[in-house]
Amino acid sequence: MDVTLTLRGAAQIPRDMAQSGIGSVRDAINIKVSVVVRKPMTPSDLNRLRWPGMVLRLSGVFLVALGVVHLAATPHIPPLLDGMRSDRGYALARGATLLNHVMTGILLLPLGISTWLASSRVNLLQTWARLVLMSNSLAILCGPICILLFMGDPAYLRAPLFLTGVCLATLIPCLMLLAVLRLWKAG
Repeated sequence: MDVTLTLRGAAQIPRDMAQSGIGSVRDAINIKVSVVVRKPMTPSDLNRLRWPGMVLRLSGVFLVALGVVHLAATPHIPPLLDGMRSDRGYALARGATLLNHVMTGILLLPLGISTWLASSRVNLLQTWARLVLMSNSLAILCGPICILLFMGDPAYLRAPLFLTGVCLATLIPCLMLLAVLRLWKAG
């Protein structure tokens, strides 16, 4: 149901403006406000939204935690590069790797916070929140795809912690996408 409300009134133009010929002393003001009223949600509707909201809220918390872990792990990266053959190669790799790690950690923080905020009960059915959640889900899903494309050495995938991280980095955005699609379907 659409409701349009029209308010009419008069505006007082300051004397100096009226004397300069910018406007008359009284001008009509028209304000139109459109309101769209949706049917109220039933308890069963709210129950159908419970698991997507919970998955998305937890994903937001997990993304913030992952950003903090990335930043905390940064000092441990230079020793991993110690085995490089040349000092020049080490200097180039060290700078690029540290920058990559720090920027990833920094960018994970707003992704997690925006996911957490957009998935609150108040915002969950808002169009903007769904767009933020879909964008964040797709952005996070790019992570494991890039890892598989650019980390060509299969030795990485034999490391248990790395493999666990890749599995979690794949599982979480997939769950996020399922939850967001459920929200779109719910209305």
